[in-house]
Amino acid sequence: MNGTQRRRKLLDMMRQASAPLSGGALGRETGVSRQVVVQDIALLRTMGYPILSTARGYVLNEAKHPSRLFKVCHTNEQTEDELVTIVDLGGTVADVMVNHRVYGKMSAPPP
Repeated sequence: MNGTQRRRKLLDMMRQASAPLSGGALGRETGVSRQVVVQDIALLRTMGYPILSTARGYVLNEAKHPSRLFKVCHTNEQTEDELVTIVDLGGTVADVMVNHRVYGKMSAPPP
């Protein structure tokens, strides 16, 4: 695992954690020393990630954005109106799924 992959894993671990993660625990999980984790955290902070250091470990201080899944059945004309309404009201469309009778479920997540 290279440094970029390791830092990505550190971010994923902190996002999923319900409590602070110690540098030692992060190091054991990624196969590096605690000091390498400290350096990775410093690099992540310079990249703009809001990582807090506490007495119990590191916490990623990102705002949690609620998400909603809407299942609807409408015509092609209504689809555009629905998507425009979501965006106009400040929402974002994370994925568009279609349950087709012949092709099954099709999805168009963002790149």
